[in-house]
Amino acid sequence: MAASPQVVALVAAAPDVDAARRAALLPEIQAGAVPGRDILLATCHRVEVFRSDDDDAAVDGGLRRLDGVAAADHVIRLALGLESAVIGEDQVLHQLRDAVTHGRRVHALGGDLGLLMDRALSAGRTGRSWRPPVVTSLAERAIDLAAERIGALGGRRVLVVGAGVMGRSAADAAKRGGALVTIASRDPRHATQVAD
Repeated sequence: MAASPQVVALVAAAPDVDAARRAALLPEIQAGAVPGRDILLATCHRVEVFRSDDDDAAVDGGLRRLDGVAAADHVIRLALGLESAVIGEDQVLHQLRDAVTHGRRVHALGGDLGLLMDRALSAGRTGRSWRPPVVTSLAERAIDLAAERIGALGGRRVLVVGAGVMGRSAADAAKRGGALVTIASRDPRHATQVAD
């Protein structure tokens, strides 16, 4: 029987940890991250760090610690979209892949962590190859819910706050619904790029 993967996951995810606390945790986690040892995943719903076995990995401020098989199960569930607000959506898989790519650019990932990330990303791709062709993203689902509550969006004004991946996806979905879309962002260049 193979040994359990020696990986630790420190997880702060909605709804267990509110957005303000996750935002406060992010700089703390970034400051403690070690290139080549840690993979940091920060999304609108979660702040997580995956690392090679580390007995000193503290659990405080809302972080939940998962070790070995529990950590491996969690990262594979993430890659499959089973931990997403919209089950099976693609955003978290892309974000995880970007985090792993960034980690590898900085330094080669060690042993079990690198192997686990490769297996999780492979599972995410394989799992999506078997699903029905249409799975709504979180942003698209939000626009659908808005239309369900207020009626068709055609000709209505919609404000999208944020010009990141989710903002762009929400803007695209609102535009497809016929809405007049305005983009707000801390960086006017990003808002202009999404609007264009």
